[in-house]
Amino acid sequence: MNPLYIDSTVISLSIKDHSLLVMDRKNNKAIEEFKPREIPYDSIVLQRGQGWISLAAINWLVIHNISVSILNWKGQLLAQILPEQPISNDLKIAQYTAYLDEQKRLSVAKTIIETKERRQREFLVSLGKNYDVSVPVIHPFALSRLGDMDYLRGHEATCAV
Repeated sequence: MNPLYIDSTVISLSIKDHSLLVMDRKNNKAIEEFKPREIPYDSIVLQRGQGWISLAAINWLVIHNISVSILNWKGQLLAQILPEQPISNDLKIAQYTAYLDEQKRLSVAKTIIETKERRQREFLVSLGKNYDVSVPVIHPFALSRLGDMDYLRGHEATCAV
């Protein structure tokens, strides 16, 4: 389980010289370039899916068994491109093993919550450019409670309000 997470305003996935090219179109710079059979990721997650994916890039990703998930600014799934072959048993076992490891599970939860809070704050700041929006202060995690899943959920809920 090794996803490539891309959070950029305008993104494009295309093929250049048989390689997958991931571009940040707002800044007109390459983020990543992967040669055939040399991509270390098993999935790509695009946040705020503005931009485009060429048909050649979709074919390249499907051939390499890489799924693409497109999320909106809230983190909700908008679309998914799945490879022809189903998810391998090895990947399912790796996901379940990561779930059973409490430290990994808490680390993943903390990372998701931190990213969600950062994205919420950035969204409110961008709204504040055109509307009268006050951006609330987001308090950092209490270091002594990072091992408590209920605390993490409560912290996320407080920020969501």
